[in-house]
Formats: sequence, C-alpha cells, structure tokens
Amino acid sequence: MPNKDPIKQKEYYRQYNILNFEKRKQQRLARKDEIKKYMKKWRKENKEHVIQYRKDNYNTKENTEYCKKRQEKYPEYYAKYRKKYNRRKNVIARKRENNLKKKYRIDLKDYNKMFKEQKGRCAICNKHEKKLNTILYVDHCHRTNQVRGLLCNRCNSGLGYYEDFDKNAVEKYLKKYRNKLN
Repeated sequence: MPNKDPIKQKEYYRQYNILNFEKRKQQRLARKDEIKKYMKKWRKENKEHVIQYRKDNYNTKENTEYCKKRQEKYPEYYAKYRKKYNRRKNVIARKRENNLKKKYRIDLKDYNKMFKEQKGRCAICNKHEKKLNTILYVDHCHRTNQVRGLLCNRCNSGLGYYEDFDKNAVEKYLKKYRNKLN
C-alpha cells in the first residue's frame, strides 16, 4: 500500500482492480467450488447477520426503485427470467395456494378435501381431471363468495354465463328454438 491518505489509497486500489480484473477473475473461477462451499458455510453460521443485511439493503425504497428501473431498461431479460422462474413446481404450487386464499378464502387442504370427496371428477359432467388434462376449477357464488365445489373449465364457464342471464328468458328461447325444429 503506497499511501496512507485514504483518498489516494482508494484511487490506488481502484486502478489496481482495473488493471488486474482478468487475472482476479481467472483466480475466482479456478476456486469457484471452494468459494461456494465457504460462502454457504458462512451464511449458515451467520444467519442473523444475513437476515439483518437483507432487511437493511433489499427492502428499501431505493432498492425497489433501482429494480423497477432495471426492469424497464432490460425488459427482454426479465421476461425470460420470469418465464423460467414461473415454470418451477414450487413456484406454481405457491402461486396456486395464494390464489386459492385470495380469491376463495380456502387453502390447499380444503381444495384437496373437496377433490377427494368428488373423487377427482367435475361435479356437473363427472369427467375425471386426468381426462380433462387440466385442473378442476373452484366454483363459487359471485354474490356470496361461498365455494360450491370443483368444476371443469367448460362447466364452470357455462354455469357462470347461465347465472348471469335471466333463466326464464333462456328457457323461453330454448323452447322456441325446439318448437321450430319440430
């Protein structure tokens, strides 16, 4: 260290790092596994420090703004990352559970209980989930938000549209159409 003056010392290290960047990069790559093991061990031994560091640095207004700016600057990168991240099974399960709680006020246990009671079948058309190649959707009353059961997408959509119409008008229309055919 050539200088005791902190400003000159900082400048010296900055220049040193610029000149030796490639050399240091090669050294890090050669010891990658060793460094990874060390960091994992260190984080395990210093959990409180890591938690406090994350609270202090990641949940700040400045960091949130920085992240938003980066996402706006590199939209392709973040779109690719989100697509890759969203494919993970644990993420899909967590999103599904959050969706169930938010929309229907039930958890995954309640959903699975209904699924077992219905033997994995749609409550209206009685088709099994495996034949449908998709999950069974939660059917609920839009006025009371009360969950009624699990339906396939087709039955759930049809029921939703049917509830929105005047039932007498629908029956009258269908009756009229049937009379024309006969």
